Amino acid sequence: MWDFHEHPEMCSVYMETTDGAKCWAVVECNDGRKEYNNDHASWNVCYQGGRQYFHDDRIGDFSITFTEKDREGEGLTTPILQVKNIGDWKEIPVAPLAHQKWTADDCKAHMGTECDNGPFMCHFTEYDYSKGRTRKYECGVPKIGLGGGEWNSQAPTNERGYAPGWCGVHVKHYQKPDPSKDQYALEVSINDANEGKLPWTLIVNTGAVDADPVQFAYGGQTWDSNDKNRCSVGAYDNNERQMDCGFTCD
Repeated sequence: MWDFHEHPEMCSVYMETTDGAKCWAVVECNDGRKEYNNDHASWNVCYQGGRQYFHDDRIGDFSITFTEKDREGEGLTTPILQVKNIGDWKEIPVAPLAHQKWTADDCKAHMGTECDNGPFMCHFTEYDYSKGRTRKYECGVPKIGLGGGEWNSQAPTNERGYAPGWCGVHVKHYQKPDPSKDQYALEVSINDANEGKLPWTLIVNTGAVDADPVQFAYGGQTWDSNDKNRCSVGAYDNNERQMDCGFTCD
């Protein structure tokens, strides 16, 4: 779920330490990348048990705590990721979740028949003692007000009664029963981050043929379903295709 290209509602939270120090974190979404402590020097509590707080406009407030050192004494390990909008700072045990992904990959590599297919929320990007003293982890975290995999992010409503931020639309696009005379049919589900009523109307239009993208307009924004930074689109199956898109609803 950390692949924000495949899951535009998600962001990647990357965590790294080297030699028990040099803590580093990166949040990357389909609209850009933000690094925390890029110089590996300014993380205030880069030690075992130290909880460092951050803010990212896409996922909100979050924190990282490296709770252990590995048995070789080579680095901080066992990070706990906490996000304010996920269960009010619910503790996310990164290493056990990453181990689930490692176990599933190992099962598939050995031709297992009952391997776990996920969804997986975290994984190790480097945890091999033989490859050095750096430990790397990555998790997928939903944008404010959205959900993905096992987690949902709750967003507060504003004085107008809806939750601003990054909103979503789910579309079922049905093929024409008779292309010579029929029109396309759509089923559209539109919600703000807390399933409230949006202040503006979302306009959705189809093209002329099946391959044409679906077109959207909302509050001065325009895009179509070919925009991979906003939309994830499935193939036609049983005369329909489904897609999910995101848009700013401030």
